[in-house]
Amino acid sequence: MADNGKITIKTLTPQEIETLQVDAALRLIGNYSTQLTKINQAISQATIKVGRARIELDCLKNDKSTLIELTRALKIICERA
Repeated sequence: MADNGKITIKTLTPQEIETLQVDAALRLIGNYSTQLTKINQAISQATIKVGRARIELDCLKNDKSTLIELTRALKIICERA
């Protein structure tokens, strides 16, 4: 995987496909397996980040709701004073 989070996937040209040898194909399979492992790890880390961001967002929404309710209560108190 490159530093920017994107991977470079080697694709074969039509000429390479026609002349592909078994050992070269096995090397490509190994390369693809390694890339899949790295992608799966990156997906897992991104999923964790999304989960943490959702928790933070929910906490902020709860804080906002609490402040709104407190403001409404204070408004009622002020109106009756």
